[in-house]
Amino acid sequence: MCCFDYEHTCAFEQKLPAYERYRHLLDKRELPLPKDYELLEDVFGALETSCSFKINSQQPCVFDHMRKTVENICHRTVNRAQLGQIKTMYPEAYELEAVPFSQRDSKLHSSILIKPTCDFRTTMGANKDNHSPIVARKLEFHSRLLGRVIDHHTVTFSRSGLGSNTQ
Repeated sequence: MCCFDYEHTCAFEQKLPAYERYRHLLDKRELPLPKDYELLEDVFGALETSCSFKINSQQPCVFDHMRKTVENICHRTVNRAQLGQIKTMYPEAYELEAVPFSQRDSKLHSSILIKPTCDFRTTMGANKDNHSPIVARKLEFHSRLLGRVIDHHTVTFSRSGLGSNTQ
């Protein structure tokens, strides 16, 4: 007697909705990003969206003004260190400038003025065939994160001897 019942398994799979049966086909990444990189990717996407809103309403992109919006979009706390990590991974995405900023306590603090290097005003008229600058920049940021993961894997494998073809 076989412990694997083919007919029962097929009947069970037919009862599952298609989105569960074929979930494995949706993930097209060859290599998953580490959780920290996924978080950084979410913060970058939220920052792009927030910058787009600010620029389209002709307001300056001051980090302390945008922080709460970015946190609400990505459901995470956001700090200046993550902005530095984004600048390290994608240096040409933004120009950063220190600016004076006053908070409720009326003391002057410094904040960061974020100047995106692309024109977000074209995002309003984007259609399905013509990707918006936000989508293009998110894809570029993802590919840079993935490239960094691949570089780390390559270094790790070369140190351990797993990546060499010597026999």
